[in-house]
Amino acid sequence: PHHRGIGSPAIARHPVVGPLPRPAAVRRAAAGLAVRGQDYAVWLMPGLETRRYLRELIEELAQREGTPAFEPHMTVIHRIEGREGPLCDRITDLAGHLSPIALALAPPRTESHYFRSLYLPVHPNPGVGRIRQLASRAFDHTPPEDEVFQPHFSLLYGDIPEESKQRLIAAVGDRLPQQVFCDQVALYRLSGSPDVWSVVRLIPL
Repeated sequence: PHHRGIGSPAIARHPVVGPLPRPAAVRRAAAGLAVRGQDYAVWLMPGLETRRYLRELIEELAQREGTPAFEPHMTVIHRIEGREGPLCDRITDLAGHLSPIALALAPPRTESHYFRSLYLPVHPNPGVGRIRQLASRAFDHTPPEDEVFQPHFSLLYGDIPEESKQRLIAAVGDRLPQQVFCDQVALYRLSGSPDVWSVVRLIPL
């Protein structure tokens, strides 16, 4: 098959590695990002084994293209502002209303958008819509009118030529999962470039 689900024997052949050093190309890419100040997001995150597997894949692609790496996640809401104490209270309250969820993934897609350069779309799932509604309510968050919710798992950030992205898909396509099981919700601080974003609170569901 074109994709392999998480839990296949392929995972055993790809050992977990720590964060990669930031080569000059990564530093240059990071320097080109606009920094909006203290900004937060709510992420739905895979379980530990899946997260390690996807993180290694993301780091491999980032190293190939000289772009920032990041933790695997599905963004629920972003552009949240506020003090961390109250925001932590809100993410804790939100977690109490959520349950683990299995998300079916479509084949990889590409866009010219920096943060959707290469990604795995999430197939339509009413549970995802419910999670977004609960998160928006918990954080009193109203998304911009022009924002279209596109649940997905990014694999690569950056302004990458399309032909390069197609080569990457050909190289790793048989290692991409068809499904991701998410059992954690997180509040992330998105200050600076993606490779220095940091978790504020991570809560098992």
